[in-house]
Amino acid sequence: MAEAVAVHGYAATSVARVIELAGISRGTFYEQFENRRECLLAAYDAISESFFEELTAACSGELPWRGRVAAAIGTAVRFADTRPEQTRLLALDTVAADREAARRALAGAERMAAMLRSGREHHPKAMTLPDVTERALVGAVASAVNWRLLNGESLDGLEPQLVQLVLTPYLGPAAAARQAGKAGRG
Repeated sequence: MAEAVAVHGYAATSVARVIELAGISRGTFYEQFENRRECLLAAYDAISESFFEELTAACSGELPWRGRVAAAIGTAVRFADTRPEQTRLLALDTVAADREAARRALAGAERMAAMLRSGREHHPKAMTLPDVTERALVGAVASAVNWRLLNGESLDGLEPQLVQLVLTPYLGPAAAARQAGKAGRG
């Protein structure tokens, strides 16, 4: 499903295209899924779960908050670089045609925003940021990654830029640039 959607878009992805790419029979497809939508939702859930497992693993340990943010961004960029079709399927614009898939995509974005929001308690100046800050930052990261994927561009060099972008509202430009420099070398 992820490969078919990446190539054709969800609207033009048919069961025939999915089963051709998967190398399975129509009967096998319908043993697993009621329809194309159910397949999309199952694919979305499986990819999302894998992505969040990797993010959680990257953020565990004794790193300070800024280090966890940098690790999460690095993990997200590597996930997108190694699994571009799966990353495209997770994008809100890809699943927006289906209300339930869009709801799941927004819930995933909110999970990431909540991870960022915890930085406010570590950086008191961030308490004055607008309520939409974390959602906007998550959206900006997703947009930057998906822009490059859609245009066939490399993700090389994107990680430190995203680290600096996300950390600047919390740490200020100088400290965010220092952390981004560490991400660029790591």
